[in-house]
Amino acid sequence: MLNKIKKFIIKKIITQNNIFIKHQIGPYSIKLPSKHALKNYQETFKRYDIALGEIAKIINNKYPNLTAIDIGANIGDSAALLSKYNNIPTLCIEGNDIFLPILKENTKIIGTHIKIEECFVGPENIFIDKEKIKTDKGTATIVNSIHKTNSSILGKNIIQNKSLLTILNSHKKFLNFKLLKIDTDGYDFCIINDSLNIIKKLKPIIFFEYDPSIPQNGDQESIDTINNLISTGYKQFIIYDNFGNFLMSTNNPETFIDLNTYLKSNKKYKQIVYYFDICAFHEEDIDLFKKIKNIESNIAIL
Repeated sequence: MLNKIKKFIIKKIITQNNIFIKHQIGPYSIKLPSKHALKNYQETFKRYDIALGEIAKIINNKYPNLTAIDIGANIGDSAALLSKYNNIPTLCIEGNDIFLPILKENTKIIGTHIKIEECFVGPENIFIDKEKIKTDKGTATIVNSIHKTNSSILGKNIIQNKSLLTILNSHKKFLNFKLLKIDTDGYDFCIINDSLNIIKKLKPIIFFEYDPSIPQNGDQESIDTINNLISTGYKQFIIYDNFGNFLMSTNNPETFIDLNTYLKSNKKYKQIVYYFDICAFHEEDIDLFKKIKNIESNIAIL
């Protein structure tokens, strides 16, 4: 009963402190808080948060029974994008109380093929202090809210991570997912490394945010993550800047060292590019890599 009251209060506070607008993603007119940056970004940068929808379409052509996992689902904008062309069953994973009520409303708009798991993903010996989650303009990071200790010591606002395997065991329909999207503002590397056994087994196309500036040891963690993916059979990577523009493709892990240097140089002098989005392809899906790269190359020429 107390949990229901708490959720009602949170939802009421969110509603009172936000003016909502409609935002069109493909055929879906989703609900967007006016303070959420997505609308302004997409009006200014025409490729911002667009590529994933085209990628999903191409993957779905090869895998007609495609299912997807959306870690860091936010308000459901990626779920709408993944469903732009086909109703791809998608498991939205989100633990932020600010986003969850809006996510639930938007998934009703998108359709019953979208499911929700209310949690944060990662090693199960990690606990998240919900009061220390940094949320701003429609994005959030849990990096500074992490505790490696028993939740009973820390208090009632502490929740335990769930591993991706634990989550999937509660959502059997998604046990063979072929597309994994991650956007957790600095926690992506940890999630990938903790999920390597599943990734090695299923070989999904992985679309994730690459920002080594947020984790404490981000430079090393980012390179280790790329090397771990390569060791499990990932052979090609498409790189987008934070505006959604195709930057390059590579199969060389040393390229990421240069990319880290570029991001640091940006931050030191005049920050324009804050992070990259990476689309990683297993060697069994090099055909998909070639199709997507060809499309991106043609867009750049037009």
